[in-house]
This record gives sequence, structure tokens and C-alpha cells, in this order.
Amino acid sequence: MRRLPDRDEPARSAYLRTEVGGQLADLQPPAANSLLPLAANDNVPIFRYDHIQMEMMMSLDRSVLAFAGTMMLLSVALTVWVSPLFVWFSVFIGLNLLQSAFTGFCPAAVVFKKLGVKPGCAF
Repeated sequence: MRRLPDRDEPARSAYLRTEVGGQLADLQPPAANSLLPLAANDNVPIFRYDHIQMEMMMSLDRSVLAFAGTMMLLSVALTVWVSPLFVWFSVFIGLNLLQSAFTGFCPAAVVFKKLGVKPGCAF
């Protein structure tokens, strides 16, 4: 039978893995106030993570999706306000998105990769 920790005893396996400067740092014990037990069930700890820094750089996948969405909105605006023939630009964007879903090749991804955008899962 497993012994449950007392209320005042910190959990031994509650170590945080932090990322500093793009590299994983050594495991560190949590701060004294980071272990808060649940009121209904004292066996399940709640961790509060303070001062976690995240890198807010868009990945290649999100950049391609943002670019495709912007081009689609631009195409619809041009179709409405300039000429109905710009609907073919919307068709081209849709077909390009469809073929990149099946083949994994996207010209915009190639351009963004050369510009230095960090790679993602899809591209």
C-alpha cells in the first residue's frame, strides 16, 4: 500500500523543467508557494507557474496560414470592390492550399523558410 504525503510535506516528484535560451535547463525544485492542495482532494497538487518566459516567434506553419488568410481576404476585397474576375485569385489560393495539404509543398513556405522563419510541424 502506498503512503500518501502529509499536508505539510512537499511532493518529491514535483520538479519543473524550464527552458532558458532555447535549451532545457536542469530540473529545479518548485518554489515553496507553488504546491497548493485541492480542497476536495488533498492528494492532487495544483502547481502555479510564475515567471515562465515563452518565445513568441511564429512558426512556419502559422506564418503560412496567416499569409494564406491575408491573401484570401485581399482576394475577396478585390473581387467586391475592383473586378469580379479577382474571384480566380481566390480559386488559385484555395487550390494551392488543397495541393499543399496533400503534397506538403507550398511556395510560400519555401519563401518564409529562406527569410528565416523557424520550421514548424507541417513544413
